[in-house]
Amino acid sequence: LVAGVMAEVGKPHLLLEGRASPHSFQLKPSAARLLNNADLVVRVGPLLEAPLTKILSGLSSPEKVLELIDVEGMVVYGSRSGRGADEGAHDEHEPHGDDQHDHVHEHGAVDPHIWLSVANGKRIAKAVAARLGQIDPGNKTAYERGAAKVVQRLDKLADGLSRQLGSLKGRRYMAFHDAFQYLTRDYGIEFAGAITVDPSLPARAGHLAALRQRLSAQQAVCVFTEPQYNPKIIATLVEDKAVRTSELDSIGVAVPAGEGAYASVMTGRAAALEQCLK
Repeated sequence: LVAGVMAEVGKPHLLLEGRASPHSFQLKPSAARLLNNADLVVRVGPLLEAPLTKILSGLSSPEKVLELIDVEGMVVYGSRSGRGADEGAHDEHEPHGDDQHDHVHEHGAVDPHIWLSVANGKRIAKAVAARLGQIDPGNKTAYERGAAKVVQRLDKLADGLSRQLGSLKGRRYMAFHDAFQYLTRDYGIEFAGAITVDPSLPARAGHLAALRQRLSAQQAVCVFTEPQYNPKIIATLVEDKAVRTSELDSIGVAVPAGEGAYASVMTGRAAALEQCLK
């Protein structure tokens, strides 16, 4: 998204590469230098890229950091404890600025995977263009043109996702952690539970036993693992269960960075959902 906004002016540097998890990565010295020299650092927020928080606090100006989860109008959902669809009916919050949203956000009960909503993707592009235009006013118009092109592409992407996922309404899934509600809720795909609430911590044996019972009770069709985490725990969970397994990646670890990355991540995730849930 940022690369698309900047297309006429330059290229952003990607800090997180390969299979690194944003929840627990270790920053390389070269990346730390990039942060110190950057005109702008774009991240979702401290609930996602927690290892960045300390180093960002030492930057010369807070205006050098754009926290996307705080962008005006961003649609943010409350986090779910992992129990599944029975608790998810009342966890959506209004766009930023609503008192209830602010209360939830302050207490950490927010799902930070905001980019998996195409509508939020458009909000991100516009927010990045606005901030870059403030920092670099000579290229303000170029950033605005870039954002407009990104939004146009995302409108087409949203139409394609609707056609692809619309038939999966009511199908239920489990995931390694609850990272996909921004993608699945718009299409009525139901969440049956998460293996871990905090992906930086191991899942508890008692929680896994409860999830095995829920696999049958909630008739989950598929259990998704993620490439950043050990898939062996999935095998334990689905042993002797008539349920499919597949990989679902929220950040596109194998997708080349650049303007086309966002669409590739989203269409790839939609294809994985469709294949395992149909």
